[in-house]
Amino acid sequence: SPFTKAVSNVTYPATNSVRFSFSILTSEANGMAIMEFGLLTAGDLLYARKTRTTALNKESDISFTGTWTITF
Repeated sequence: SPFTKAVSNVTYPATNSVRFSFSILTSEANGMAIMEFGLLTAGDLLYARKTRTTALNKESDISFTGTWTITF
């Protein structure tokens, strides 16, 4: 079962793009082997995804922050 979390911020860096900020805290998703990141719509449809060839083993000493920019 996937770990899901709402994006933390949405900005518009240019007239033709939107940027979604996200984070996974040290207290979240521990014990999971992360093989992909995805951007879900409000209706839980997968809009974008990034897969990995090796897992990121999430433990309580690791946190992630990042952004996902879509240009149209």
